[in-house]
Amino acid sequence: MPNQVTTTDMRPVRLSINRQVIEVPAGTTILEAARRLGIRIPQMCGKAGVVANATCRVCLVEIEGDPQLRTSCNTEVQPGMRVATNSARVRSARRMNVALMLAGHAGDCATCDRSVFCELRSLAHEVGLKSTYFPPPELPPSPPDRSHPSLHREPDKCIRCGRCVKVCREVQGVEAIGSMFRGARIQVQAASPVGLAETACVGCGQCILACPVGALHEPYDYERIWDILHDPKKVVLVQISPSTQVTVGEEFGMSTGSAMGGRVVAAWRRLGARAVFSTTAAADLTTLEEAEELMTRVRAAEQLPLFSSCSPGWVKYAEHFVPEVLPLLSTCKSPQQMFGVLAKSWLADSMGVNPRDVVVV
Repeated sequence: MPNQVTTTDMRPVRLSINRQVIEVPAGTTILEAARRLGIRIPQMCGKAGVVANATCRVCLVEIEGDPQLRTSCNTEVQPGMRVATNSARVRSARRMNVALMLAGHAGDCATCDRSVFCELRSLAHEVGLKSTYFPPPELPPSPPDRSHPSLHREPDKCIRCGRCVKVCREVQGVEAIGSMFRGARIQVQAASPVGLAETACVGCGQCILACPVGALHEPYDYERIWDILHDPKKVVLVQISPSTQVTVGEEFGMSTGSAMGGRVVAAWRRLGARAVFSTTAAADLTTLEEAEELMTRVRAAEQLPLFSSCSPGWVKYAEHFVPEVLPLLSTCKSPQQMFGVLAKSWLADSMGVNPRDVVVV
């Protein structure tokens, strides 16, 4: 039986998974069919928006009559197929594959920012891995890449699942990172030897969301902000994006969409911020500026259509991939930048403070 079957007959396929019978359209994978039955098959190389390519070997299943275990993410169903997702062979193979992942992973779980939400840690617990089988490979440590202002890479934590590579290439269309070398030496690297800062990376953060461990994460400015808040010479002004006011509650165990605006403002004031503002006000200014610029261009019948320039990531994407639209970008600053200008000028003057002492978080 081949690992991947191409089915031309479009009639429903009847099969059983864990002795539960189901009919699914031809071309459905075993993984998809199992999900329709509510049967969980763990996987690591696939995620929402990213098609699995059987690199992790965690979604193995046993098919009656087949001497080999098959990856359920890319094996299509066949009529009369009998599938077992948790047989002794399957459980043993999954444990072995997860143990191999752990062997190449720098597991500083106590200090890793993903320790609570680490998918590898949860997967090891799920498959019943109680001890590590293999010593780490004798490879020189890879230095972290902290060149990019929006995201940092920790190569020694990478488990080579390929999700970040696929989301960067297939979803975002950027290809700032890719897989290099083969076998035990395979690595995910930036397209530039200097680091991510010298690639087409737009800082979208989709690779961070795709990463199951702590190999990719945002830069942390906690210590810088603490130092500023405790500097008596600094006047700290905070601007809050409207989206964070309805998402930050999840980090504190509240239900999705909980309104946290008032609590966020109160928290910042207790931390020492002089004033807290919503970026919505600056967004209104951006709208007015862009509308004025659009009217000017329409009257002149040139440089149309007008594209917003509020997102630095979008501007960088345009510079690398669609430079022909650069003359069509708005000349307006982003709402965050507009607020910074107001804070350093009108607001500093109205508060009677030196603009050099004003810090915007």
